[in-house]
Amino acid sequence: MTQDRSSVASVDYWDDFYDDRIKAYDTLYGYEDFRPVLLSFLRTQKITDFSNLRLLHAGAGTSNVTTGLWKDGFKHILNMDFSKVLIDLMAKEWEDH
Repeated sequence: MTQDRSSVASVDYWDDFYDDRIKAYDTLYGYEDFRPVLLSFLRTQKITDFSNLRLLHAGAGTSNVTTGLWKDGFKHILNMDFSKVLIDLMAKEWEDH
């Protein structure tokens, strides 16, 4: 079964989508939406130094999640996505970090 380009499950769809996108785009929630829950949970676990935690951000897109995490002190963040266009775009944006 082949998927057509209009399907969100298609790599071509996301490559086309991100081809001209330069601003952050969140499909569900931005970092500000779940930040209070995340930080509250980490406090209950008595975790105050985030710099050594390892995070996996699957389907990262161009969202502001990575920027928010970085500003809050998380330094080991692995962003994953399947769009080559997006990966190249974000690699360029983060090359100095």
